[in-house]
Amino acid sequence: MAPNLAKSTLMLIRDMISSDELTISEMAAAAGCSKRAITRIQSNLRLFGSIKAPLSKLDSHGASLPLCWKLYASIYSKNRIYTFMR
Repeated sequence: MAPNLAKSTLMLIRDMISSDELTISEMAAAAGCSKRAITRIQSNLRLFGSIKAPLSKLDSHGASLPLCWKLYASIYSKNRIYTFMR
């Protein structure tokens, strides 16, 4: 996995994007990064107004777990009712 870009490099890329004078390939060569990194930063600027996307409100498991349990409980309780009604 590639290392994170330095803050100074991110600022340089932001300034080059806002100047709108260079192509993506020229910006990538000047900053020493990939064209995909330039495209991602452009997208973040357009969507969020900053070079980095905001942190996700949900962590990998913790916030979704209660929802999963509620769904499981509702399915289980419905199935249980149906098995007793047969």
